[in-house]
Amino acid sequence: MSLKSNSAFILYNRGFLSLCDIDCGIIFRSKRETNAERQIPRGDHIYMRNYENLVIVKPTFTAEEIQASLSAIEEVITSNGGEIAATNSMGMRKLAYPVNKNERGYYHVIYYAIEPAAISEIERRFRINEDLLRFVTIKYDTNREIAAFNSLVEKTKKAAEAPKAVEAATQTEEAPVVETPAVEETPAAPTAE
Repeated sequence: MSLKSNSAFILYNRGFLSLCDIDCGIIFRSKRETNAERQIPRGDHIYMRNYENLVIVKPTFTAEEIQASLSAIEEVITSNGGEIAATNSMGMRKLAYPVNKNERGYYHVIYYAIEPAAISEIERRFRINEDLLRFVTIKYDTNREIAAFNSLVEKTKKAAEAPKAVEAATQTEEAPVVETPAVEETPAAPTAE
């Protein structure tokens, strides 16, 4: 038994190689793949990863300007092939420290899936955008992180649906009940026989 096959056998026993690796003479390939290796595009199939972006928009804008800025941000994501799963407008909040002489900012969170190569372009466009005070991109990679991502998306969707359901319920309760006036029956005139 040569040194090469002996070291392969030791690596096999420790769980680093498969039997196929030993039979084929390949001793440097690991049996365990990392998540990054599983995400490499093979053929026409494109692998999408889950991301979260928190953006802080300048507080000096009106409500319409803020919504226009947020729709432009979402357009950047979708134009690069992203699929937005959920969004959460957290509203106007106080910053921990002044940023460009602003002490407040409008917080908005976007959950989406996109191929990893497009993130650099999205972040470049965010840096150019003068409407944004700050932004942060968070990647959800491991199975535990993906489960947390899915639960955050579900919570966001439920929170967005809850005010709509309450609003619909209050509209049905507050609808005025229109009472129709009772029609008085007048006795019929006696007929002559």
